[in-house]
Amino acid sequence: MGFFKKTGNKAVKEGLRIVAADQLKQGLDANLGIIKGAMRYNLRKHIPESDHFSMDTARYIEIQKSFKKIVFLFIFLFFFAILYSIINVFQHDWKLVFLSLSFSVLCLAFGFRYHFWLYQMKRKMLGCTFQEWVRDEVKVRFNQGAKKAK
Repeated sequence: MGFFKKTGNKAVKEGLRIVAADQLKQGLDANLGIIKGAMRYNLRKHIPESDHFSMDTARYIEIQKSFKKIVFLFIFLFFFAILYSIINVFQHDWKLVFLSLSFSVLCLAFGFRYHFWLYQMKRKMLGCTFQEWVRDEVKVRFNQGAKKAK
């Protein structure tokens, strides 16, 4: 924004003041600093066995069960939204098709979020990566299914 500060045009200066260009630049710099800091920070934090998320075993099991129920709820809502969008395709109601497809993507995202938290609780390790989740949850399960079929 330094280029516009050197101009003598009053309209340009007034426009920058109305848009609040200085605050936007400061906000952008602050957000970029946070993102750069997050990229440098290692999110892996191993939790000791004794800490156990600072919970007793009964509470830990209760939270795992509730997370499983939430995951199944979002999976059910996902399939229901997909079915609803298929019905609307046959009725040529395109607005509802896109609305239900976006709802199904939202349900899938929330289901993944709770499943990922459940996965981290099972591993007793915060800050797992998506690649670790895919390796442990997806690839291992498909490999086990292929071994059982043989």
